[in-house]
Amino acid sequence: MPRIRILKSEIALCFDRFLIDAEDDFFPDPLRYKDLRLVRDQIVNETQRTLRATMNQNKITYTTKHHYPWYVPKENFVIREGCSFHPYDTMVFHFILNRLLPIIEPKLSKSRYSYRIKNTKSKKLFGYNPTENWITFKNDMRDYFANNPDYQFMVSTDIAGFFEYIPITIFKKRLLQMSSQNESQSIELLSFMLKEYSSSKYSGMPQNCDPFSYLCTAFLDF
Repeated sequence: MPRIRILKSEIALCFDRFLIDAEDDFFPDPLRYKDLRLVRDQIVNETQRTLRATMNQNKITYTTKHHYPWYVPKENFVIREGCSFHPYDTMVFHFILNRLLPIIEPKLSKSRYSYRIKNTKSKKLFGYNPTENWITFKNDMRDYFANNPDYQFMVSTDIAGFFEYIPITIFKKRLLQMSSQNESQSIELLSFMLKEYSSSKYSGMPQNCDPFSYLCTAFLDF
């Protein structure tokens, strides 16, 4: 197996994305991780060493940090499952997504508007103004109905319990079919970590982390 290179600059990018991701956590850190910002280089170096050791194993293993599952209230007196992650694990999730973006994004349907990524090197994964995608969606729908008068109605729906019932093994298999050997270790690491976080070991992606918002909506395409 060829040795996988992991650059410090890539881990530094994942650290910056973790900080941006944390801004809209269900339970945000009141100090905005000021303590971690002060030792940024130390954390980046430590994560780089960990990932180098992890990604260059024949069989992927990784020790996930402690996490906290929550039931987050929504409208209409319902709740949804959420999770608070250790910062190190969140950085690893961003690392995995960074490796998988080049194979996933080009294959997504043009009819998908949410969580699209234009610049894979940007700190802000979904752009500096994500509402642009929503505006584009509304404009395209309006134009479509204007040019296709035979269609008079549009149905809007939601998928209940979507995150927690995504089958991990099927998702992993689909990613492996899309990828080359270069991304297989990242997919193995993602699958390993998901099984550690999932109570059933067979299904479920945690909520409250940008990489999973992207991956879950990608699963709809698959």
